[in-house]
Amino acid sequence: MGVLTPPDFKFKADFEEMVILCDGSPVQPVHRGKIEYVEPLQNYYRTTIRTAYAGMYTYTPEAFEPGSCKQLELQIYSETNPNVPDRKMVGSITMQRVWSDLQSYRNTPGRQ
Repeated sequence: MGVLTPPDFKFKADFEEMVILCDGSPVQPVHRGKIEYVEPLQNYYRTTIRTAYAGMYTYTPEAFEPGSCKQLELQIYSETNPNVPDRKMVGSITMQRVWSDLQSYRNTPGRQ
């Protein structure tokens, strides 16, 4: 009879930094941060502590205004390879969805 151990976490990469580029120029976040996740993993023999990081960034709604950027790119840098980002192009449908989702916020009196 074998000893069963709990499953281990599998992460693609630990988060280091995120950058949004509008037509090649960085968009400045209102707030940027990194959240640490610490999880003890126990088995019959020992407890292992696993740590991973996630990003938490805040941008103004105008960063996603349709037509404001011809090309919006998301770059995510990992701790394991901080010089080469994973890149994702943000399409016009996604930008329109974010813009629509933030409509009530944009219409708040005194927001600016």
